Amino acid sequence: GRHLTGVAFSGGFLFASYRWEEADEAASRVVICRTLANGLPGELEEQYGVDVANAEGFAVRRTSDGAWEAFLVGGCRRALFAYAFRPVTGFELHGACAHGPTPEAAELRLPSRGAAPNSQALAPVFLSLLLA
Repeated sequence: GRHLTGVAFSGGFLFASYRWEEADEAASRVVICRTLANGLPGELEEQYGVDVANAEGFAVRRTSDGAWEAFLVGGCRRALFAYAFRPVTGFELHGACAHGPTPEAAELRLPSRGAAPNSQALAPVFLSLLLA
């Protein structure tokens, strides 16, 4: 089945993330619609699969004309995944993460539920509080 994991509005577009559970894996998908003048979603503009298993959260913000940042929270790995998005070319690892010290640089580990806050990682703590 399909499970909505997040909806975001940014720069005239509506982004919706959902899990598509097939067999033993749950792939994440993002659909994108331009919003109409009355605020309702228009026709489907684009759709993508992203490599985040069992996504539990989703946020998007426009960074410039034709460019957005997208953040997905992976449920089974308790990690924050950051992507850059451009229409037509799709999602790619966020530039600040893609050139990090390890191949997993775009994956930021969240503390386990109930863990003491870490001042070195405010974003993961904030997200873990939202997910608690």
